[in-house]
Amino acid sequence: MTNPLVAGTSGTFDIAILRGGTNVIYDERSDVSGVTITPSHMSSVSLTPIDTTRIQGKNKIMNYVLRFKPKNALPTGAAIQISLPSGFQLDSTSPYAHYILYGLQDLSESSPVGMALDYTNNLVTITNFASMASPDEIGVRLRLQNPSVSGTTNIGSITTYVDSTLAVSIDKSQRSMYTTIANTGNVMKEIFIIIFLDVPTSYSITTQSLTAGTTLSAVEFLYQPATTVPVGGILKVILPTNYNLGTVICKFYL
Repeated sequence: MTNPLVAGTSGTFDIAILRGGTNVIYDERSDVSGVTITPSHMSSVSLTPIDTTRIQGKNKIMNYVLRFKPKNALPTGAAIQISLPSGFQLDSTSPYAHYILYGLQDLSESSPVGMALDYTNNLVTITNFASMASPDEIGVRLRLQNPSVSGTTNIGSITTYVDSTLAVSIDKSQRSMYTTIANTGNVMKEIFIIIFLDVPTSYSITTQSLTAGTTLSAVEFLYQPATTVPVGGILKVILPTNYNLGTVICKFYL
């Protein structure tokens, strides 16, 4: 017997005792309780920084890629919900930084894949994708603020459902959706720059000393935007949590 492709309680079973080689029934029962079917396990589940050279510091805002491979078919109208490990926060300042990297196709040319972001509960719900009889690995880009404590994070979850009501599940990740947050970091590796939604064409950091406990009289950041920074564009220089900021001077070279 092959189990159903969706989770839940099955229907009742019928049991009958028949005379061999005939349709004569000696006894029969048709109300045998069904069994509970649990969601299948996903494979290839991982949550890793897009730039693996960056230190995953506490409270740091970083770009991640979440990878996973559903086991069972995803019918037309199916949905995927991602629940982040506790402590992570979806970055609401850059909504266009969250999107599908690969593995899902639009339902049609006029009906693209949908992604709903719940910043309060840190949930990502993906809908409106083409059905897949044998799903490939799926990659989702997420911009997250790291937890405020170091060490191995709690485990998040990914669940596939038969439709957008999220009532009947198909597959669920049971493990592997976690990562490790560093306690401290090196200033040369941990500082990074965000210009609007683009990565700078080039940048450099110049300091006078990297000795522990030493006061830096000057730290200079030089960078070149990859594209024109629009009116209202955002420039962020994010320092590790164990640094204190003094005077800031910003210069633009046209």
